[in-house]
Amino acid sequence: MNRMRLKRKRKSRKFYKILLFILFFGLACKYTLDIITHYQLDVSNEEFINMILDDSSYLEKYERNSNNLFDKTLTFLTDLNIHEPIEILKTFMHYDYVEEVFQEEEPEEIIITEKSKVYIYNTHQLEKYSTEDYENYDITPNVLMASYILQDKLKDYNIDTVVEERSVSDLLNSNGWDYNASYKASRYFLEDTLAEDEFDLIIDLHRDALSKSASTTEINGKSYAKVLFVVGVDHDNYKVNLELAKTLNNLIISSYPTLSRGVITKGGSGVNGIYNQDVASNIILLEVGGQHNKVSEVMNTLEVIAEIIHTYLGET
Repeated sequence: MNRMRLKRKRKSRKFYKILLFILFFGLACKYTLDIITHYQLDVSNEEFINMILDDSSYLEKYERNSNNLFDKTLTFLTDLNIHEPIEILKTFMHYDYVEEVFQEEEPEEIIITEKSKVYIYNTHQLEKYSTEDYENYDITPNVLMASYILQDKLKDYNIDTVVEERSVSDLLNSNGWDYNASYKASRYFLEDTLAEDEFDLIIDLHRDALSKSASTTEINGKSYAKVLFVVGVDHDNYKVNLELAKTLNNLIISSYPTLSRGVITKGGSGVNGIYNQDVASNIILLEVGGQHNKVSEVMNTLEVIAEIIHTYLGET
């Protein structure tokens, strides 16, 4: 009888040891995760939040991987619901700041009487910006991401915005076209979209290739990616497109004098000279920054562009 009691006592002790080990391991994992997450996210809280909000491809990847074993283990050990990224951010970042970012913002008083519509597409969808500060976050900043950011900024002004999500690269590949046919591919999407809907402004959003010093300006202590308007003159109605570009450019420089690199025209041999601007009179080709600009600089500029578009549409 004593032997059986001793055996039960040993089993009981072994069970509690295992339980304590599991508890200690779970706490150690949570503590380590706290340190790593705080170390990575405190570097650039605002930019990281905005990237999660604006980069749909990042969110899609997050959702695809959300049911794996690591996620389930993490949820069990830390009581975090990894299906709720905002809750994770609130847990590991400055809580007051996250509340401020995710609360609904009151839109500014607008002067537009009827809801305007903007269409944004990217002939060169994969033109990239600097990956500085984002090496650890599985984010590849490019002009398509910039289009989503601009869409979000225009939403604050109650302006409906459609971003072209169909892949130019896929259309090129399916037709056996090379990269030089990119404007041919984007024209297909443009004409297809305009056949179904009408827009007050159409933007082909690009980024330029130039030095960081040439593509960047500082205004009131903030760094911005400079903009440039490009107008093709090899079609009969280019003067209307040129006037639109000049109008928008003047609105920019009236409030942000160093932000714009101006309006340039292109035509003749060796260049496209049209840029699909013959399709409609309200199309602009807008270069935002260059390959060395960080997303924060591009985002600052797009806030200004949204403001300028709001002003322009309110006056027309």
